Amino acid sequence: MRATIKDIARLAGVSTQTVSNVVNDRPVVGEATRRKVLEACRALSYTPNASARGLVTGSRKVIGLVVPHIGNPAYGDLIATLARIAGAAGYSVVVGDTGWNPEPERTLLSSLIRQSVDGVILASCNDHGSLQMLRDAGVPTVLLYNYFDGCDADLFRIDNFGAFRMVTRHLIALGHRRIGFVRGLMSTVVRTREDGWRSAMTEAGLDVGEDLVSVSTFDQNGGHAAVTALLAQAERPTAVVCTSDIMACGAMDAAADLGLDVPRDLAVTGFDDIFVAAMRRVRLTSLRYDRARLAQQAFDRLLQIVGTPPGHFPGPRQSVALPCELVVRASCGSPAGQDTAATRIRTPKEVARP
Repeated sequence: MRATIKDIARLAGVSTQTVSNVVNDRPVVGEATRRKVLEACRALSYTPNASARGLVTGSRKVIGLVVPHIGNPAYGDLIATLARIAGAAGYSVVVGDTGWNPEPERTLLSSLIRQSVDGVILASCNDHGSLQMLRDAGVPTVLLYNYFDGCDADLFRIDNFGAFRMVTRHLIALGHRRIGFVRGLMSTVVRTREDGWRSAMTEAGLDVGEDLVSVSTFDQNGGHAAVTALLAQAERPTAVVCTSDIMACGAMDAAADLGLDVPRDLAVTGFDDIFVAAMRRVRLTSLRYDRARLAQQAFDRLLQIVGTPPGHFPGPRQSVALPCELVVRASCGSPAGQDTAATRIRTPKEVARP
């Protein structure tokens, strides 16, 4: 049977309050008494229960992180990054995967609320309902990456519009005129990326018809299916802009399955610059951003909210859009992309947008 705080108090010959003071590192206990309590903890293999400690301290030192696709290396890297950041601050991270589905998302959030987490970093939010659920429960929350129209929460994201306008302009500069757009199911983020593609195409006087947009699931199979459909057209595109590296990998596989060469017959670009991008036989041109910086900003803001008394708010809400850089490799057909060291093209400095 697991030892309790009463067992520790009995063995050490002190009160349960004294044990609580030692366990929670309060500077109100003499050194001799502290040593006695800690020796009793070791003797009984006692580990403080986080929930019980939370009743006393008001904090469990645990945050929730909800992502839409843990199988995407970009989100796996985010989880590892946030775990390191949180650990350095004395926090643990509980991770949930929604599979891009709002029902599992709300189930996960209900579980995190019941666990009395100190706050939540929500990286899969596509509607108001999930955010409102957390607000109704009084759980401090920041949004990361994904959001919805009219969102009024603290938000840390990418300059999606600027990034996809930049990569499309790059393909146009290489001489491409029929450029497809490959995306997952519609969301505010996906629409903003598509708007960036459309903006670059329109300013160049190029076609942005719906026959150039192909939609599928946000994974490698989805990218394969989407590009297979584009390449089945009589006038197929000479380049495709994909909304993730995972989809771009599927796009390159689809071209290969049809006997086409990347980049000679089809130029391909991605987003996220996951480690796989530089490991493909034809290395993938991708949009990169400072994932660690964005995660740190989101975590710091969450702790700022957590440390603010109920009924107050720590200053105006933050809305940060981190810029990207275009990492040019062989898949887009750019001469610079043939070099061993990838070429980088940067977007403007960090901007705040509504």
